[in-house]
Amino acid sequence: MRKLFAAILLLAVAACVPESDKPISASIDTIDKRLVGTWQKTNEKDLARLRFAEGGETGMDVTMISKKNGKREEMILRLITTKIGDGTYLSAIPYEKDFGNEKNPGWLLGRYSFEESDTLKIGLLALTAVKQEILDAKIRGKTTKSGARLHATPEELQAWIAGTRDLDRLFNMQLGTFRKVAEGD
Repeated sequence: MRKLFAAILLLAVAACVPESDKPISASIDTIDKRLVGTWQKTNEKDLARLRFAEGGETGMDVTMISKKNGKREEMILRLITTKIGDGTYLSAIPYEKDFGNEKNPGWLLGRYSFEESDTLKIGLLALTAVKQEILDAKIRGKTTKSGARLHATPEELQAWIAGTRDLDRLFNMQLGTFRKVAEGD
């Protein structure tokens, strides 16, 4: 599990995904029941799935499942969903909070939408856009040469998102498009 988290964390850093100290929602038990089920990435040769389930300690559990070169790996994240205006947003954090030297892994923030009831698109915050927002003092955070971390409260994050005109620019790090599959497929 730790090796998978390391791989995802490295991917997040390599893919330039900023982190946040706090989730978008102050409520830790909000869930979007439309997410419940298993979703298959539509353009992958290797297995790439997300399995959303109600329950867990708070919010939802999402299990990220990948299979490369015949080896299956899984990682479980805590997920909180939030609705702001007409948009739907997510905050995700690994359950393993003390992974390696990373004592405080940040929340990954994203926006999701359903093209149809069986098609899910997820985009994460993009580093370049977030860095510029921090430098322009539109949101509290810190930038480094290779990253950014938001230090805003959930209320500040919601106000920032609600006041952003170009959400496509802000959430343009595409995690992918997923199609809902029947259990057991």
